[in-house]
Amino acid sequence: MSNEKKFASGLRVSRRDNAPDFVVCQLGFKADEFEAFLRANVTQGGWVNVDVKRSKNGNLYAELNAWKPPQSDAPREPPKPLEDFDDEVPF
Repeated sequence: MSNEKKFASGLRVSRRDNAPDFVVCQLGFKADEFEAFLRANVTQGGWVNVDVKRSKNGNLYAELNAWKPPQSDAPREPPKPLEDFDDEVPF
């Protein structure tokens, strides 16, 4: 995976100075640009993950979160059956 930042096209993140504390930020969507961004970055599961971050100068911005879990060739161990469950509390 590349370490290059990919900003969310068509998405504006801002916060008014006089906004109440419960308003974290405002999101503005430029529909045609954001739709193209979504279509270009959708995962097989149908999701597009975006992180809202704060720049060094304090401005908010949205960046594509393209993290994927590492692929492993090793098969997963199946869960233990409940009859093997030890419900003794060790303390």
